[in-house]
Amino acid sequence: MERQVKNFLEIIKYAIHNPEREGLPELMEPVDFHGLAMLAKKHNLYPLFHEVICRFPEYRNQPDYEQNVYLAMTMLAQQVKKTDAFLKLYRAFLAANLHPIVMKGIICRQLYGKYGEYRPSGDEDILVRKEEFFQVKAVLEEMGYECERPDVTEAQLELLQEVAFYEKESRFLIEVHTNVMGHENELRTRMGDCFQNVFANARVCEVSEVPLTTMSHTEHYLFLVLHAFKHFTLNGVGVRQMMDILLYQEQFGTEIDWEYVETALRENHAAGYLGDLQYIGMTYLGCSLPIRYETCAPENLLEDMVEVGVFGKRGEADELAGRINLNSKGGKQSAIWTWIRAGFPSREFMINKAPHLREKPWLLPVEWLKRWGRFLKKTKKYDGNLMMDGMKKSRKRMELLRKYGL
Repeated sequence: MERQVKNFLEIIKYAIHNPEREGLPELMEPVDFHGLAMLAKKHNLYPLFHEVICRFPEYRNQPDYEQNVYLAMTMLAQQVKKTDAFLKLYRAFLAANLHPIVMKGIICRQLYGKYGEYRPSGDEDILVRKEEFFQVKAVLEEMGYECERPDVTEAQLELLQEVAFYEKESRFLIEVHTNVMGHENELRTRMGDCFQNVFANARVCEVSEVPLTTMSHTEHYLFLVLHAFKHFTLNGVGVRQMMDILLYQEQFGTEIDWEYVETALRENHAAGYLGDLQYIGMTYLGCSLPIRYETCAPENLLEDMVEVGVFGKRGEADELAGRINLNSKGGKQSAIWTWIRAGFPSREFMINKAPHLREKPWLLPVEWLKRWGRFLKKTKKYDGNLMMDGMKKSRKRMELLRKYGL
């Protein structure tokens, strides 16, 4: 492993396991402070990273130090503002006798203790019963949030994974899920089946005196793992998501039903993936937890995580590769069929972009033509190499996925 990655992981290890900030992380010389900062930004961990690295005099002497201080403080202030806005919104839900399940985001930030707001969240996710969606939508709109799909129907909610709402001024994003994992392919549907009792098993987590309904520890931990695994099968997923999983296990491992988790992971080919995350946590991040599952390719996985960043979407070629991979997972179709489905996706896949297909399935060929039109337009901007680059990235990911039995 290269020095740069080891130093980055050493800083993250210090950040999550040394809350009193005693001493300094031991970095390998020479230290590329600029490169480390770029890596932290790539993984959307800059405020947490900066809070540690600014203790080094050499970093404070960097020419862009003042700019980096401003960036870290701005990101921190924005996150504090988002948290306050979400808590205000949730109080409105409670006033309307609604109790959406809060997933990831603010719940994961509690794992970082007094540095919770230093772990940024791009949005907040809530899970609602389909029959309560329109009540939730009404509260969101009363609170100044604009629905991305204002004409969404009850029938469309059967297949849509989420509906986005934006706060009009700040553009703060709330994703309202009506199912946990989506139905774009068989793998996602199987994953979603693991959460059939999520409302019955829900618990309450109090944040700033606001009682937030969230998943049980077993289901929330499983969700964090499968959500990361879902992104891993498409474009990859970064270090921040691994940190959430490891810290959750460290803090709540004794309250997790490991038999249920193991069954769910093995059914979805994700046990080796979690085993590798646990190995990385034990080896490089100072985590105190057992490696419960066999490892497959931890060093390859770590290399992939560092390379791809938060969710692996670094450009159009990554998006294309993700679509190819999505259509290759979960079933037993041939390679030719995979390519056909990538070019002409199922209605279940397309409904996320075109919800009206739920009521008007005969318009699917029209949406395929629109999709190809957008693709050809992007290809021209990509100097005609988009397909080749997408295929190359897809093959590279599939080689890694085969190590996990996919």
